[in-house]
Amino acid sequence: MKRFLVIAMAVALVAAMGGASSAAGFNPLVTTSWLSTNLKTPGLVILDIRSVADYKAGHIPGAVNMLYGALSVKRGSLANEIPDLLDLQDMLQEIGINENSTVVIYSSKYSKADSFAGIYDSLRIWFTLKYAGVKSVGVLDGGLDKWVLEKKEVSTEIVTAKAGTFKVTPNEAIMATADEVIAAVGKNVVIVDVRDTATYDAKHIKGAVSVPSSFVFNDDGTIKTASELSLYSVPKIGTDLNKQIIVHCVSGRTANAWSFVLLEMMGYKNVSTYDGSSQEFPALPNLPMEP
Repeated sequence: MKRFLVIAMAVALVAAMGGASSAAGFNPLVTTSWLSTNLKTPGLVILDIRSVADYKAGHIPGAVNMLYGALSVKRGSLANEIPDLLDLQDMLQEIGINENSTVVIYSSKYSKADSFAGIYDSLRIWFTLKYAGVKSVGVLDGGLDKWVLEKKEVSTEIVTAKAGTFKVTPNEAIMATADEVIAAVGKNVVIVDVRDTATYDAKHIKGAVSVPSSFVFNDDGTIKTASELSLYSVPKIGTDLNKQIIVHCVSGRTANAWSFVLLEMMGYKNVSTYDGSSQEFPALPNLPMEP
């Protein structure tokens, strides 16, 4: 009972320490209400990462279109990698991003069978922009689906942004390399494996904790509250907001669900995504695995 009370108090503290807003009223987990109120705010860039056809069929007013596959690329055998930095800079300038821009990313469900695909894509691009050095970037909770469900305005006007001046300055602190993961095993570092439980049980990095990414979302694709997420994750990750945490999945895409939650909602300060993730394991014979 005493242990439960201690954990409950710690969970409440971690939830209360969630990420701070960076622009006036802006929180990285963007609500449809906030976005609809701020559509014409100077410096706001709304980024639709769906297909061109879907964008043309209807999008949030003022949104610019840049495909997910342009901002998350395949490099050799590895999927979902950061683009060449000069290419990335060109693309971010093309969609109108400046040093002081606030960027809101959104997508939508691709099918009834995969309610989470769109938000996973949005969170991956959040990571890409965060790595590029964009200081104020978030994702639209519920995506276009929630926006449409609430009968908010949808536009078919094709938006061409005025070119921005943003310069990429890599934020290496949120990107974990294979060497860093290998060095972290057995040290005072939490390695978070967000793959499904069966995959984790079959084989995982020695000492990694299982915190599946699917738990992050409600059935409608929105993100659960910080309190709910804390109750689930704190017993596995701990309450030290300064502890080094490395998150991985299969390809560096779904890991960002927990990377986002830990950094932007729960207040952890030292969180990175292992971009290579388990798709890179075969090339790492020195990576300790279990069982």
